[in-house]
Amino acid sequence: MNQSQPNEQQRIWRERVRSEGSIIDYNTTPVVEIHHPAGRTAKQDGVHIGHWYILPLVPGQHKMIDEGASGLTRLKTMYEQGHMLEEDSLSHLTLHEFELHAFELLVTRLRAYVPFDPEVMNAIRV
Repeated sequence: MNQSQPNEQQRIWRERVRSEGSIIDYNTTPVVEIHHPAGRTAKQDGVHIGHWYILPLVPGQHKMIDEGASGLTRLKTMYEQGHMLEEDSLSHLTLHEFELHAFELLVTRLRAYVPFDPEVMNAIRV
């Protein structure tokens, strides 16, 4: 199966995720981009995860991911403030761990709408 383009169920999931606003600070500006932490065509242990493992971000936040350590530090600070967490509570997380943390929060918030099997979530957690 070609996974470069999302199927109908994945498109519905993407738009549901987008409608939540930024996972960093719940910003719902007119433009909420979808970040694919593992890439659109990613597979883990033979399970397609690319179009399921997504995060909603506003454009400036999305760009911070590509800025390396300084961008990640700013994202974590924004996330802590947006979620009223203790300052530096996420400082120990790598980019991969931070993205997974944010995704797990998103899945918890949207649990009634999650269209993928536990097998997909297990593959994402690897």
